[in-house]
Amino acid sequence: MRTILCNGARLARRCRVVAAPLICLLILLPLTSQAYVLQGPHVLALMVSALAGVRDIKVTQKVTIEDNALADHPLVLDETLYYRFPDRFRSEARYESTHRIQVVAPEQCMTVLDDVRVDDHINRFDRYKDLLLYRDTALMHEMLLKYGIDVERTSLGRYNDHIVYVIGAQYPDDAVSQVWIDKERFLPLRWIDIAPGAPDDRVEFVYKDWRKLDGTWYPMHIETYHNQQRVRRIVTGIVDAHPIFEARLFDVAYMQTLYPRGETASPVEMPTSETDEVQRVIEDFQKKFEE
Repeated sequence: MRTILCNGARLARRCRVVAAPLICLLILLPLTSQAYVLQGPHVLALMVSALAGVRDIKVTQKVTIEDNALADHPLVLDETLYYRFPDRFRSEARYESTHRIQVVAPEQCMTVLDDVRVDDHINRFDRYKDLLLYRDTALMHEMLLKYGIDVERTSLGRYNDHIVYVIGAQYPDDAVSQVWIDKERFLPLRWIDIAPGAPDDRVEFVYKDWRKLDGTWYPMHIETYHNQQRVRRIVTGIVDAHPIFEARLFDVAYMQTLYPRGETASPVEMPTSETDEVQRVIEDFQKKFEE
């Protein structure tokens, strides 16, 4: 009998020894899970590192504009993008005989339509490229702050089959500007941009089908939504990570000498063979670009 009691006492002591750490673990589990949520600046640094590795890339893509205000059918553009990391960018888009050039450099930008300089700011719908361009942590941080994202605020969320870091919001709150970054690969998947003072004016960029091509990561599909309605689809064609660019390609000051503003310029005339309907669509398309 004494042997049974002794064995029982030893078993009870062992259970207490095992149970105590388990109880402590259960108590500390919520705190531990929160401790593993990386801070926003750290996540951005890891994202920039994941995207880094090359100096320049050249991308060809098809852009489909889905906007009933422009036409009763989608408008398809051919576009070529030129990236010089970490902060220079150029795009050349063509639709019918309309040609648009955009150039972005530090503290400078400009847009040219048919050899006429029309604006010195970038259309809100063209900001999708910013998450792909600024491959410097400080520049990325500054850009997101500029567009109203609280970089110091980070939470974990789920996006389709991905666990994501949500920079700028407490998941699942999507009523403020925020960026969603894949927790495993640190690639951006989603950017929600809420207009200042206009919570119902919402633009969302979705980055899909990331692939490592020619030594660099790039999304093969990018979609843009305005107030929950898709307005643009981009399908990536060729990604060239070893192009040869002239420095003047990104020189805004030089571009301004080539393309003066308004009346001093000589716009390219539309071919007389085009119909009035095509002319109207292109003019509306130009106005859309200028917004």
